[in-house]
Amino acid sequence: MLSLIRNCKLIKPPQFHCRVNPCHTVINLVVVRLLCHSRESGNLVKSIKNLFCIGLFYQIYNFVFNIKVVFFWIPAFAGMTFTIMLPLLKKLYLTFARSSRIIITLVIVDQLSKWWFIENLRWKPGLMLKVTSFLNMVYTWNYGISFGLMREYYQYSNAIFLITNTIIVCYLYYLMIRSKTIGSFVGYSFVIGGAVGNLIDRFFRGAVFDFIHFHYQNYSFPVFNLADCFITIGVIILIEDYYSTKKVIEEKAKGNYDNAKIEAMAEKIRNTDKGGNDKIDSLQNSTYREKFEGNTEHRTVA
Repeated sequence: MLSLIRNCKLIKPPQFHCRVNPCHTVINLVVVRLLCHSRESGNLVKSIKNLFCIGLFYQIYNFVFNIKVVFFWIPAFAGMTFTIMLPLLKKLYLTFARSSRIIITLVIVDQLSKWWFIENLRWKPGLMLKVTSFLNMVYTWNYGISFGLMREYYQYSNAIFLITNTIIVCYLYYLMIRSKTIGSFVGYSFVIGGAVGNLIDRFFRGAVFDFIHFHYQNYSFPVFNLADCFITIGVIILIEDYYSTKKVIEEKAKGNYDNAKIEAMAEKIRNTDKGGNDKIDSLQNSTYREKFEGNTEHRTVA
């Protein structure tokens, strides 16, 4: 028995040590305080920032004490991302909400009109509804661009149309939010609304649905839809706004030139005539401007 006891390897039970690290306690207290503040504040931005701080604290904790705390990297990364991106996303949302009301309205009108005619014209004889002697509603799928152009290249260019139109819409939206006149803002909104309506068709249905057909005797206009009408109206508004703005700029430049000319003549009078103050007052009055210029020219010739 004694030899058996001597040959046996006794396994010591594990020893547990209760150690209190002051640094661990401080970190945990800070985390608890941030969590309580996040719950009490009710502010999403503050809560996200506090989560970011929690994750950052635990990452420092992990780095210093070499303890794997993987779970807290998730709030750290999420909090950091939202803290940086949230002001930008909020600004983009407000800009979109203010500037896209016309666009959203036009897209809804376009899609509702297409849905109604698709559901009703597909059961008509010949897929056509005669409205007047020169206007028909027809059931047509356009695999090209507006008014049926380039439809023969559909098998090669549908993806190109999608990508190109998306880029154009984004650029037009950028121009719209930077527009300085109401006319250009409305014009860009109409063009973008029509383009987005056709993009939705091309993306979900593979082609654009056209249903409006004008014709007169042997002449037949290409079939189109409301989105094409919106694009055309937008282009007309943009052209009109361009020329009206150009006219205003020219008139303003001409007015500045006239004011500079009057100031130069007034300065000349001050230098050459003792009673120039009264004449300057008359010169600044538009009623006597032409008369005074005529007298000045007559005096110069004499």
